[in-house]
Amino acid sequence: MYIDNPIQTYTYEKMTSDIHQLSQTYPEIIDYHSIGQTKYGRDLWAVKLGNGDATVFINGSHHAREWITTTLNMKMIQQYASAYYRNQSFKNYNVRNLLNEVAIWFVPMVNPDGVTLQQKGLNALPKDIHNQVLQMNNGSYDFTRWKANASGIDLNRNYPADWPNITGDYSEPRWSNHKGEEPFSAIEAQLIRDFTYEIDPEMAFAYHTTGQVLYWHHHYDSNQYDRDKRLAETISNYTGYRIIPPTDEPGGGTYTDWFIQEYKRPAFTVELNPHLYRRHVPVENFPSIWKRNNAVPLYSAQESYKMWLNRQPTHAVDEKVYLIDQTQLYKHPMGRATGSALSPQAVSVTAKKGNWLQINTWAGGLWIQDSLAKASPKKEVNERITLEYKAALHTIPTEYSKATSYLSPQTVNAVAKWEDWYLIKTWMGEYWVKK
Repeated sequence: MYIDNPIQTYTYEKMTSDIHQLSQTYPEIIDYHSIGQTKYGRDLWAVKLGNGDATVFINGSHHAREWITTTLNMKMIQQYASAYYRNQSFKNYNVRNLLNEVAIWFVPMVNPDGVTLQQKGLNALPKDIHNQVLQMNNGSYDFTRWKANASGIDLNRNYPADWPNITGDYSEPRWSNHKGEEPFSAIEAQLIRDFTYEIDPEMAFAYHTTGQVLYWHHHYDSNQYDRDKRLAETISNYTGYRIIPPTDEPGGGTYTDWFIQEYKRPAFTVELNPHLYRRHVPVENFPSIWKRNNAVPLYSAQESYKMWLNRQPTHAVDEKVYLIDQTQLYKHPMGRATGSALSPQAVSVTAKKGNWLQINTWAGGLWIQDSLAKASPKKEVNERITLEYKAALHTIPTEYSKATSYLSPQTVNAVAKWEDWYLIKTWMGEYWVKK
């Protein structure tokens, strides 16, 4: 994969190839799809990393010359997926547990037309618009400084947050700082807006490259302020980037400003590199950028899961599930473990909160986490199944339990199913067999 060597010009074509290969290498944990196309037919790829219900959204390359943010996004996907498959920790985070609780969504390149123009010049776009693009670039054939999309709209000024007060705006399309005729006038901004609504993230990150600073504030109330200042301080400690205080916040129009305004949830604009004058970050700077930022999404996933769980209602249920591994018991969801555990067995569930289950135990109602416990309710069925080989009979659907007896090959009636286990009726009573 191209991302194996991040010290290179990372193009739209290389990213697309790597996304496909990563999904084939790690199919259990990576999925992807196009959320739409730019004016000139390039896909905005969204990559899902993780299987949880809580979500985080990370994006890169709103600005064309800032394509090293795409490299960073892709390296994060690759390294976290590898750690998940190998069941390895990453910077003291249990990646497998975390990505079973949370899905981190990436759009690594928001502005593929602009990136390709900045990297390859006019040949990136149809010939019939070359003169128009040259005019937006003040007649220059050097597109090193280009920030906008191919239509001359600065995508990170095209969101409706404090729109009238955006500073330094140019009224005509150009290589930078034209906010557009109206909010969401750029196709790319529309696609990111709609995708954000679709995945409903707890937290969002937009990666940029100028100044090694962290923006986090946009017209908060007091509760949001305290929560997000704490998050910003932790991210600053990870990265070493200076937190921009509220009095110095930018004039609006950015993706993270809009997200904060729309959702009242935390969002961060992370500027990766010391200030450069109108050019892309040298690829030789990537190792330092990676070292500073490689744990931030895992921290954000951990905190997003807490936020998501706090928003979930607790509701009463009455069902039975099966624990197929040693399962820790907790007094409260996300609380400390009691120090006790249950062996594989059937248990009665009395309440649910998010992906936590309250069960009846000898010590009263305690909580287990269903993704870690591998707990699942059975499904009622009424079908005939054929046992082609000698089948072990179990009282619960797990091979951890001792076989009670055996059946010779035959056709039997199944009354329930759990994953690839069937509950069958025998002359001795009901037992589970694995088919």
